[in-house]
Amino acid sequence: MRKMSVQLGSEEEKELDPSVTSIRQKCANCLKGPNLIKTVVVVVCTAVVVQQISVCVSKLIDVPITTYTHFDFNKTIMYPSLTFCREPPYKFNKMLEYGLYAHPRHTSTWLRFNFSSYDLDDLWEDITYDHTEFFAQYGLNGSMDNVEIQS
Repeated sequence: MRKMSVQLGSEEEKELDPSVTSIRQKCANCLKGPNLIKTVVVVVCTAVVVQQISVCVSKLIDVPITTYTHFDFNKTIMYPSLTFCREPPYKFNKMLEYGLYAHPRHTSTWLRFNFSSYDLDDLWEDITYDHTEFFAQYGLNGSMDNVEIQS
């Protein structure tokens, strides 16, 4: 085995194995320049994995003996037994009057919408279709006089 003489900060010389010198040099390179960020990320990820494994092992050693499950049923809202969905679901021209957009690219407009300045019931009635706009009834030649409604 070859020995190598390296002078460290003082006047003393120490005999070091070339493989030890090589390892020290590689470790020093890990802490320089862009390698520093990679090294920090790897160390943090390794620490997180070790922490997660230790939590899992501690649960295996000291098994939890109780479980808590809680359900809250909302009994204040009456849901319809039948729901009709219209396409398009909203009146887009009315939504523009409120500064709202229905396109998926503009969903953030709902985040900035000032809900406290509008009555939400009126807003909902304005931008959605009611039953008269939902179900179209057509008679002979488009005349509603020819339609008899029986309920």
